[in-house]
Amino acid sequence: MDAIGSHIRIDSRGDQVFRIQPRGMEDINEIWLSDKSRFSYDGLRYQRLDKPYVRNNKGDLTPTSWDRALSVVVDKLKSIPGHKVSALAGDLVDTESLLLMKKLLYNLESQHMDCRTDGAYADAKNPASFVFNTSLSDIEFADVCILVGTNPRWEAPTLNVRLRRGVTQHGMKVYRVGFEHDLTYAVNDLGNDISLLQRALNGEGVLSQVLQSAKKAAIIIGQSALKSKQGSVLLNVCGQLAEKYNMISDDGWNGFNVLHTAASRVGGLDLGFVPGETGLGSSEIVAASHDGRIDVVFLMGLDDIGAKISKRTLKIYIGHHGDIGAQNADVILPGCSYVEKNAIYVNTEGRSQSSSEAVSKPGEAWEDWKIMAEIMQRMGLETYSTLLEVRKALSKENAEFAENRTFKKRKWVSNMGQKGELSHEELVPAIKNFYMTNLISKNSKTMAKCIENIKNEGDAHVE
Repeated sequence: MDAIGSHIRIDSRGDQVFRIQPRGMEDINEIWLSDKSRFSYDGLRYQRLDKPYVRNNKGDLTPTSWDRALSVVVDKLKSIPGHKVSALAGDLVDTESLLLMKKLLYNLESQHMDCRTDGAYADAKNPASFVFNTSLSDIEFADVCILVGTNPRWEAPTLNVRLRRGVTQHGMKVYRVGFEHDLTYAVNDLGNDISLLQRALNGEGVLSQVLQSAKKAAIIIGQSALKSKQGSVLLNVCGQLAEKYNMISDDGWNGFNVLHTAASRVGGLDLGFVPGETGLGSSEIVAASHDGRIDVVFLMGLDDIGAKISKRTLKIYIGHHGDIGAQNADVILPGCSYVEKNAIYVNTEGRSQSSSEAVSKPGEAWEDWKIMAEIMQRMGLETYSTLLEVRKALSKENAEFAENRTFKKRKWVSNMGQKGELSHEELVPAIKNFYMTNLISKNSKTMAKCIENIKNEGDAHVE
């Protein structure tokens, strides 16, 4: 339900999950788990896709066989130039299927792909620029922590526990640039204006004084900061701040951190699931679908962009819930949720971890990598018969996937993002409703009850 990669135990009866509990992992979530991660599992029971669908001539989605659905996809791919094919990935996509989708597009000579569908900037060519370099277990030992456009209480509750402990037990001083929110510990608010970061880089203001006197400083950049109009420049300025104020030290301390909110984002960035030199990004793909430059869009578990894509474009939805993305698709290929497949995900630290199949797949659903492998085989491209073969290809693509469950420092490289000077801009929270942030939580009746109750009580978990 976030990008921390908490270790969990799943209890089930038959093919139904009936309980999720935290599993001890000292370096990541210790023995804790957010309420959303613990109780939103009932969202796995509703609106599930359990058979393929194809839109008929009347405009209705009708159930069909896997053979026919795949034939519609393959016939379309063979009938158009490869550079008119694109793919967008949602928040819950595993790395195996991202890899095969990237391989499919590159074999078609297309570089139109993006995993940053929320508009957040990320420098995929610089691995240290998009991960939590300090590590989740060490962040509480910073003496100064600067929060830039992030609300860790909602975005990463188990991380917020560590930050609270840093304040209450280790004397950490927390300063915030961005919107205010109750984090349950003392925070020094500097204001909602990212130009404060530029002033600090110029040696001006309170933030500059704080960082000059810090011995072990850290900065945490949230997705709302990277979604700002100056996201690429903000990343560059924060990188310069880290270097200027000795957040990157010779003793191994790296205080530069990016906090993600999507479980699939770092894996996608590690795989380079972003536009190539001639490729289009998320918003550009949507625009290109309306002017004829894009004829096919693969929507990988993505529910909120499908309605924006032109009706003339063939939309192929690969996912596990029948929400907006599926309802607007022309072909639906039912995949599996994280509890129904063996898959690899990469957390916000850049730590590669594997999940195991806990319950059986619903109806005729396939594991996502098998869907991609079958399309590639029918296209006469590379053949992958087993998950092991796909994971070997993952390791060849990026050595990070050869290490499982270990935290590995990324090499620090200067000049991330785009050079420039930050001007005044206020940040908007990346998450406005804690209880509904992805396809599973949005379909959870328990989460819906939480929202109903807190609205009645005037709680601040929903804006």
